[in-house]
Amino acid sequence: SKTRNNGIKHSNGKYISLLESDMEVEPDYLDHLIQKLESDSDLGAVQSLVLDLNQKDIIQADGLLYDPHTFNVYAKNVGVMKTKVKKDIIEKYTSIGAVGSVIRKDVLDLIGGFDEKIVHNIDDIDLGWRIWLSGKKIVMVPKAVTYHVTYKKNGSQRENNSKSFFRVSLSKNFKDIH
Repeated sequence: SKTRNNGIKHSNGKYISLLESDMEVEPDYLDHLIQKLESDSDLGAVQSLVLDLNQKDIIQADGLLYDPHTFNVYAKNVGVMKTKVKKDIIEKYTSIGAVGSVIRKDVLDLIGGFDEKIVHNIDDIDLGWRIWLSGKKIVMVPKAVTYHVTYKKNGSQRENNSKSFFRVSLSKNFKDIH
């Protein structure tokens, strides 16, 4: 979180694209994400369709969903073959992962960037939640495709971290909801 915030602080562009060293991207992924952001000023961020780098037909992430009843976070199609998923864009209750996403710089400035007290692997979930709290939406753009090497077949590591995280983030940000 600290290094991401440092990069954000020193950037002067309109958008921040989050990539990691264990990623590859389709040549037009950024075009699709920026086009979506430019088409809707209510969007604070967009997420690419993230596929596994070693098994390019397997979904690693297609956005995150917050469950307001259980306070859990779900990556709904983790481990599913891309050909078995409908091609629609999910807009409601969709959030971002840090990999393959683009965020408006002014939104990052407004919400204070990443929370440096939260550990890696869930700091992006908190960031997405605070983007929603700021009044901005987040969508996944399926035409924007990136690949990430750290795919976990059952998604259990992220989901277990996410369950405890959302409860912490909800209580941390509760004052913003009221």
